Amino acid sequence: MTFFPFTALSTAARQEGLLVAVLIGMAFGFVLERAAFGRADKLAAQFYLRDMRVFKVMFTAIVTAMLGLVITSGLGLTNLRDISESIASFTFIWPMLVGGFVLGVGFIVSGYCPGTSIVSAASGNFDGLFTVLGVITGTFVYSELQQIPKFQQFHNSGARGSWFLYDVIKVPPQALAAAVAVMAILAFIGAEKVEAIVSGTRPALRPPRVRRYAFATVSALAVVALVTIAVPTTQVMAKQPRSTISAADLARAVVDAPWTIRIIDVRDAALYAKDRVPGSINVSAASLSDLPDDGRAVVIVGDASRLPPNARLLAGGIAAWKADPLVKAMTSGGPPPPPPSVAGAATFSKPKKKAGGCSS
Repeated sequence: MTFFPFTALSTAARQEGLLVAVLIGMAFGFVLERAAFGRADKLAAQFYLRDMRVFKVMFTAIVTAMLGLVITSGLGLTNLRDISESIASFTFIWPMLVGGFVLGVGFIVSGYCPGTSIVSAASGNFDGLFTVLGVITGTFVYSELQQIPKFQQFHNSGARGSWFLYDVIKVPPQALAAAVAVMAILAFIGAEKVEAIVSGTRPALRPPRVRRYAFATVSALAVVALVTIAVPTTQVMAKQPRSTISAADLARAVVDAPWTIRIIDVRDAALYAKDRVPGSINVSAASLSDLPDDGRAVVIVGDASRLPPNARLLAGGIAAWKADPLVKAMTSGGPPPPPPSVAGAATFSKPKKKAGGCSS
């Protein structure tokens, strides 16, 4: 088993997870404030290339977390995919591109991103407070726009499910992390040169000792990450638990975003016909290895000795599904809908395109 079952903090130990989230949030806000991220002039200077503090601080945090997670995953202490799928949102290409552009415009106009605006407001800055109010207003307007079918169609376009770069380019996560670490060091050096050119100051002849230590630490962690590639996969996999999803979380996905998941029931056909998760299909456990990856998350109902990539096992099986209070609230107590045709390995297919939008 893993030593750090972080995903349990959102399922079985949800109350403890909320406490941990509050403590981490307080620490994160404190660090942002100490890094001057609660001041719009410091944040806006990023776009004028006068002060690259935002870039350097955030990139340092990203690289540190990335290398730590990749190394512990390579050593079998954590499960990289399980944690990634639990903390990262599903990918929707087109709305995310538009949303990123809108966020960037808002960042330039207000001088804050959503997180730093809260830090600024908590520090007593009125511009931060108005930015927070703008974020709340924008969120409300966006939720109301969801009632428009065309907007809802765009909102769901370009769905790729749990989509990670190391899957797309087919490289080990450790190699990708090491490459990002090298890129970060080069970007830091380049950012300081840009700062010196724009501000008209002369760069130091010798790099500060703190920076040398930081670069050496990042480089050492990148090397350790690469070394973990040589750790036998069988040993690492033996320490990792099978990824699971609770009945409540699956019920929310079935209601809120059924297009993002594919539910595969590997139980006997007679049991499947009696009780099943809505939208699931029935196949044999032996055919799971032939399951094509279409970008959607996969949930397995029943017992499978080995899960395919991007798949989770329904914790507690169909009994947990039927007993969950949220599931009972979703259903009216009537008979389940007719099951889909019993399928074999050859019946898996990608979802059809929806009119007017893009799908995986």
